[in-house]
This record gives sequence, structure tokens and C-alpha cells, in this order.
Amino acid sequence: MLGAVIGPFMRGVVTRLFMLGAVIGPFMRGVVTRLFMLGAVIGPFMRGVVIGPFMRGVVTGQFMRGVVTGSFMRGVVTGLFMLGAVIGPFMRGVATRLFMLGAVVLRVAELRSLVRRTGASADAPAAASMGLADLLDLLEDRALSSQAPAGSLAPGTSLLGSIEHAWEELAGPCVRLSTAGLAVAERVQLLFFLTPGQGLAQFLLRDLGTLRYPSYRVWRTGPVFTCTAQLHQYEAALALEIELQGHLEANELAAAWATVEPLLQALECGLPVADPTEDAPKPEAEAPPPVPFLGRFRAEWVHARLVTHGVSLLEKRREYRRAVAVLRRLLAAPWCPDKRGNWWSRLSLDLEHLGSKEAALRAAETGLDDPAVRWGDRVGLQRRVVRLAKPPRRWRKPSFAGAVSQQPKQTTIQGRPMNCEVGRKSRFMGHDDETCTVEELALQHYAQEGGWEGIHSEGSIFSTLFTLLMWDVLFQDVPDVFLTPFQTGPMDVGTDMFRAARQEAVELRLSQLREPGMAVELLTRCWETNFGVMCRGMKWEVVPLPELCKIATCIGATGLATICSILVDGHGGGGSGMPDLLLWREEPAPMVKLVEVKGPNDTLAEHQRAWITSLEMAGLDVEVCKVEIPSSQVKKRRKKS
Repeated sequence: MLGAVIGPFMRGVVTRLFMLGAVIGPFMRGVVTRLFMLGAVIGPFMRGVVIGPFMRGVVTGQFMRGVVTGSFMRGVVTGLFMLGAVIGPFMRGVATRLFMLGAVVLRVAELRSLVRRTGASADAPAAASMGLADLLDLLEDRALSSQAPAGSLAPGTSLLGSIEHAWEELAGPCVRLSTAGLAVAERVQLLFFLTPGQGLAQFLLRDLGTLRYPSYRVWRTGPVFTCTAQLHQYEAALALEIELQGHLEANELAAAWATVEPLLQALECGLPVADPTEDAPKPEAEAPPPVPFLGRFRAEWVHARLVTHGVSLLEKRREYRRAVAVLRRLLAAPWCPDKRGNWWSRLSLDLEHLGSKEAALRAAETGLDDPAVRWGDRVGLQRRVVRLAKPPRRWRKPSFAGAVSQQPKQTTIQGRPMNCEVGRKSRFMGHDDETCTVEELALQHYAQEGGWEGIHSEGSIFSTLFTLLMWDVLFQDVPDVFLTPFQTGPMDVGTDMFRAARQEAVELRLSQLREPGMAVELLTRCWETNFGVMCRGMKWEVVPLPELCKIATCIGATGLATICSILVDGHGGGGSGMPDLLLWREEPAPMVKLVEVKGPNDTLAEHQRAWITSLEMAGLDVEVCKVEIPSSQVKKRRKKS
């Protein structure tokens, strides 16, 4: 159970036996049979398959904290093992190099013997009264020491080899887990769960009631992968994506470039790059699967995401010509339709960097004809067209010029900044003389000025309302949208196919929402029936039911139906860019206000502009709250700088 925590973390640390997967040995002596260690046991919990990540310890915190000491480990390992020998030191960070050497597989008495055999005789009396954690600390200090304690070993002898040898003698024979077997088990797990990060612990946590999944019908009309090669390519692409994300999160740009450059080169060495803005033959691309939203399980889909990161790196290196070539290849392929708006915008921008304003304008105009470009991406392209379409390139203004050039209503307030460090979120002195964020400062302003109640939600309230009001529609029987019992939402959510597959149910629910009082009834019914169930977009803890009902009443039937209709078409990404604050009040009449808060140096993003326009069209009160620094403080800051 424990020993298989190997991987790169243990590389170069463990002994040969333990590095090969040796586990437990004498600690489990008389308790766990060889068959158990080979994964032939565990019964219903493991569902007959022992998956690699589980055996490697990739189990949730609940398991490691001993949640399963009762049912799962019954008759196998005592509670003392789960709660003492493992969880105590391991979860408290005491499990260091010595733990990885396999010290924890030994009994406390055996650890004391290990101390006596590899340390100075003066330590023996102290070790006799030490507990597990102290023994591990002592052994760790010795393992990291370059010299043996005086009087124990020959002068200059390294302790590491001595400790490893003594440990092997005390541990006795161990079981080696087959690397090939683990790889097969991991593949079976991926085929079943489809989602990286999910594993057999989901069964346990669901059966224990720790995690509750929605009720729906699993309905597959065909295999997700049509051949073995397709699966292998997808696995390799996922591994590459994990590697790249690790480099980017650590800001290791050189390593990130080394990871993604081979993909860029492979893309550039393929079929000739065609300009999607011209009437030229396009390079043939592999056809997506019959169900478009299942294309996410293709290596090409993952590679498209990786290459998008590569474009960002190219732009940072100012290699705009190469970035343009890569973007054209991406736009000529059928993968990642949700990224096409971003690709068109970047293609236009990079062409402008190259001094080709006509080509940049043509790219933006062609992008607007792409049906996959929606929401903020469309608004961004429209604004780009308006800016570039000046005589002599274009003599007529586009029809949308007035709408996208219109500025939203704005309120300006003064804020006393407490910091102005680049890369850190700004802090201000609030009305109560306590430091606060820019959003908290705005909430205080509206509470004082208009008696508004409010919350900094960034769309989470609307997402919660949408999920509760459309619950029955979300989990309706639709083929190929629920492929495993452990999903928190349908596969097609956020795609154009979501509404099309449920057209009648969607229209019926929207018509119900337009009836006064119906929203509160639907909210209450769904909340009482499904409280605590995991669902994408649902945050049960953010606002209690009475407040949600009050907010729904203040929004009004028409506004609520309009917002739900918008989210039906973009529940996966349409919520991005919604205003920061949701304000409501019941006097003198129920009403809501949506506020996008901007600090001294912030500007509106295109997705935010798209939401402001759409919400205003729904009849809602929307404005931008601009926080400015008093001019006297600006002068002081300039003098200091």
C-alpha cells in the first residue's frame, strides 16, 4: 500500500528492492498475503482491478487520514497501522528521505534495532524510549550525514549504504509490483473514468457518502476511442500537457519552450500552410469524431492546446512570422472550436506587429464570419475591425461600429491605496479604516450610498441560479453526454450542441421562468432535493437558499430567463467576464445592480464588454465602478519614485 509511492520523488533515494516497488514486507507479515500485494484481492472496492495510481498512493486525503480503516481495511490492516504508522508521520511531513527508504514498513522495535546497528552506542538508551516520529527524525539525520558517528563504523564510511543494508535484512523479502502491469491498470482506469485525476477512490468516496454525484443515465452509443493507437496517442499527449503545465506554473520558460518546440516543428513540417482568409485549397485535416464534443479525447485536440501555449512563447520571443504560420495551421484544423476566436484575434494582432495592417484587418473580418467565434472574442474582433477599418483600407464603417464603441455607464470613487506593488493585488483603506480589496471597497461604497446588499461573486451567483433552475435540463437523457457514473455535468455543456439536443426542454423551462414566482418555486424544489450533490457550476456554500430566492425576485422573471438563455449557449465559458459584484435591495422596489470594478490601472476586457452589453439588453442595471487614487497621493508617489 505505501511502498508504491515511488515515481520520480523517490528516484535515487530508495534501495533497489524498494525502488522496484517493494512494499510492506514484515510490517504486514501475517496480515496481507502475496496475492493482496499483487492486487488480486480487495473485492468490490477495487472492482476487480488494482489501478496504478491507487497502489502508488494517489488516494485522496480522506483515505490517507484513515477514512477507510473500517470497511476497506477490515481484516487486513489494523487501525493502528492506518492512524499511527502511516498517517501520523507521513501526513505531518515527518516522512522524509528515511520514510522513502522504507523505514515505515518496519515495526518500532525494528526501527530501534536499526538505530543501534547504524549509530553510536550512546544513542541506544535514548532510542529505547523514542516513538515512531522521533526514530524517523533520528534516522533521517544519520542518513543525511556524510560521516558515521564516532565508534559505530569505520571512519569515513557513508551511512546511507549501511542503513540500506540493515533495512534490507530487517525487512526481509518484499513484493515487486510489475511496471507493465501498472501501466495496463492505469490505461484501464483512463478508459473507464476518461478524466485525468479521477481514480478508484471515487468508488469508495461515493459509497461512503463523502462525494455525491448527480443521478443520470450513462448512455454510450459507441467507443470513445476507435483504435488502440488513438488511445496511446491521447495518453502521450496528456503526459506532455502535464509536463508543459508544470513548467509554465513554475515560470520555467526555457523548459516550457523545450517541451513545446518539437510540436511546433512537427506542425510546420507538415502540409503547406494555407491562409484561411484566402480562397485557397485548405490542407486536409483528420476528421473529428462523429460526436464533435468528444474530440477532446483526441491527441490532436490536446496538441492544439499545447501549440496555443507555443504561440504565446513565440510572441514573447517576438517571432511573429512563425506565430502567424502556426496560427494559420490551427485555424485550418477542426480542433478546439472554443479557442478559434482567440486564434483569430492573435493572428490579426501578430500580422499587425509585422506591419501588415490590411492582412490584419482581413483576418479580423474573416474571424467574424466563423460561427465558432462568440461572445467576448466576437466583440474583440469587432473592436479590432473598427480600429483598423480606416480609409483607405475601408471607406464605410461597419454596422456594429456604434454598438462596440459605446462606453458603459461608469461611477468613480476615491480609494486610499495601501500598496502599489506590481504583481500583487491592490489593497485599499476601507470606510471602516481596515484594509480591503478593491471589490470590498466598492461594496462598502454602494452599501453607504444606496443601501445595497451585495456579494463579490464574479458570476458564481448566476452560475448557481442557472444550475438550480435548469437542473432537469442539464441531466436529461441525451446520448453520449454522460459516459461514466462520476460526472458533474454533461459532456456537451458549453457547446453549440447543448441547446440543440434539448431544444424542447430548454424552451419549456425558459417559458416557465418568465412566469412571476415560478423561479422561487423551482429553486426551492431543486435545492431541497439535491442539496450537497456535486454539479458543475454549483456552489452550495456561497449563498443560502433564502438569499438566492431574494436575489431571483429582485432580478425579475424576464431578466432571469434572459440570463439563463445566454448561459444555455455558453455555460462552460459564457460566465467568464461577468461583472464582479451582484447588488440587490428590496426597497423601494425589488431590483439588482451589476457592477464591474476596476482599479486605477485596469481596463475592461472584451468578454466583460460582451456581458455588459448583453445584460443591459436584458433590462438589467449594469455599470463600471472605477476606483481612482486622490491626486494628492498621486503626487506624493511620483515624488517618492
